[in-house]
Amino acid sequence: IVKRRLGKKDDMPDVYCVIRLNSSKEGCPKDNPNRSHWQTATIKDDTMPNWNESRDFANIDPVRDIIRVDAYEENRKGKDDYLGSAEFSVELLLRKRVMELELHAKSSPTNSFVTLRCVEVEAAADDGDHRLRQRIYATAGRFAGQSHGQL
Repeated sequence: IVKRRLGKKDDMPDVYCVIRLNSSKEGCPKDNPNRSHWQTATIKDDTMPNWNESRDFANIDPVRDIIRVDAYEENRKGKDDYLGSAEFSVELLLRKRVMELELHAKSSPTNSFVTLRCVEVEAAADDGDHRLRQRIYATAGRFAGQSHGQL
């Protein structure tokens, strides 16, 4: 960490991710109730945040469903900065179980990564039946640069 003249450290990123499950890559209507998303907590002052958060998804079609991860740097004043995104099939995540994904911004790699993990869990439905659900974990990230201007 490089110190500034008055003893203040450079601005380290305050990172959070928005993880979306879309029914297909060919555009899912915005009002589709099957679209799911969640926002992770913001990890302050860290280029290697660890979220260790999860979300369960039901009724997934692994062949058609797509997961999209968008990373942002939270700003106290003004709009949050977009750091990049990654998109991939649920089928691939289920097969690999753990994936480290490089984020892209405007079709260019950012040298920043997010790690996701997926497991199948059995859950009891309201009607008493047991169904498989997919639990997706946002586990960690590595973000390029140490100062706000390099992200």
